[in-house]
Amino acid sequence: MEMIRQFAVPHNGVVQVPVPEEFNDQEVEVQVILTAKPQEAKAKPTKKGGLSHLVGKYKHYTAEQNQEIENELRDLRDSWERNIS
Repeated sequence: MEMIRQFAVPHNGVVQVPVPEEFNDQEVEVQVILTAKPQEAKAKPTKKGGLSHLVGKYKHYTAEQNQEIENELRDLRDSWERNIS
């Protein structure tokens, strides 16, 4: 099975899709799927700053597991070379 995937913008309710010569005189299936709402397509994505989205992500860990993670992170930070003048 050969497939063509193409994105197009309809004009006056019509979409034209060029197909290879070997598709001529054969039945093809056409699906039209709206990929984004017009307002969403023009909106620029905003970069969300900060780490607030991580709050509560690790609440399923036990206190001992949290302490172990904290210790590992502290050890990693302490191992960094610090040539700060």
